[in-house]
Amino acid sequence: FGMDLETENSKVNRIGCGFLPYFFLCFFVAGIPCAASLLLWSDIGWGEQVFAYFVGGDVIGYAFGCGAVCIILILYLLDFFWP
Repeated sequence: FGMDLETENSKVNRIGCGFLPYFFLCFFVAGIPCAASLLLWSDIGWGEQVFAYFVGGDVIGYAFGCGAVCIILILYLLDFFWP
């Protein structure tokens, strides 16, 4: 009748992959849209060309604009009614 001093509760059961992989995953998931918006919409990247393309009065600019508004509206309604 042996007695084990180390119980199952004293062991650390870690779920996940650790701090650094989680940090880098979150950094890149948050950083990619930020970098894309910085490159596409500011003067640092291709902002002038993108604005000239979408604001130039072409039908394709209105189609992309309406598509973006529809996507944002659908995501907003899904977040509100189906969280």
